[in-house]
Amino acid sequence: SGDIGTRSSLDTVTDEYPVTWGIATGSPVTRYVAASSMQNELQGTLILGVYLCLITLWWGFRPSVNQSVAALRRGKEEIALLATYGLLAGFAIGVAMGYIYGGFVGGICGLAIFLLNFLWGERALAFAVITTFPILVVVVWLYGLIAAAGYGLNMVTVAIAALSLGVGIDYVIHVVERYREEREKGRSVHSSLVAMGGASGLALVGSAVSDVTGFAIISLSPMGFFSAFGLFCALMIALSFIASMIIASSVLGMIAWGEVRAESTRAGGIRQLQIEAEERLGIRGGVVND
Repeated sequence: SGDIGTRSSLDTVTDEYPVTWGIATGSPVTRYVAASSMQNELQGTLILGVYLCLITLWWGFRPSVNQSVAALRRGKEEIALLATYGLLAGFAIGVAMGYIYGGFVGGICGLAIFLLNFLWGERALAFAVITTFPILVVVVWLYGLIAAAGYGLNMVTVAIAALSLGVGIDYVIHVVERYREEREKGRSVHSSLVAMGGASGLALVGSAVSDVTGFAIISLSPMGFFSAFGLFCALMIALSFIASMIIASSVLGMIAWGEVRAESTRAGGIRQLQIEAEERLGIRGGVVND
């Protein structure tokens, strides 16, 4: 029955005074509650951001011809195949979104995928998924490094994970778009990958180094908030570069692995195939197989 603001032993609890300690709900408490609420909201919108990013990339990779009209010209079987792809993609994405945000939101998201597939087609959707997947890996890596460094989830770490969708995905977009441009020129899968690494890779190295250096300088700040922000932003940029050059290019090569193997067989081995591709693209400068 003493001062409620002073923490007492649990042995002092009685039926008349069941509470032994109380904290005034002043500014520190309200700030903590507000920050925790915002943190949970940011983390909850991460998957929604991935979905919207996927839709945006799908629109960006869309062909110039309406895919339902193109399928009708090829026959009814193509329309059925297009609808099947849309149904499978819509169901998978709808279930994933429904598990997180509820059945209504999942149904809307799945229906949108199904309908948009008739306009933009499954090929553009596949490129959008390939572009988004490496950034999801970056988010997982980032959370793992945050835990390994002894940091918990807070406003800074959660915000950086969300920022990686908008900042880190630029690296993957450059890589995938360069690959698509080379394929549209009629080049083989392997030559397209070599051109992608030789041109986009060099530009992305310079961009990543400058960004990482800038954020690393911020990490030297004596203020903990800015120091953590700079450190994890630098990590996010570095991981995004690694994901774009290694994971994205690997996925593109794996999807067309049959074609790459056929090219390698015709060239007499993967090393000779690499040399020929570099010579055609003007990268190697006349080096021949020894």
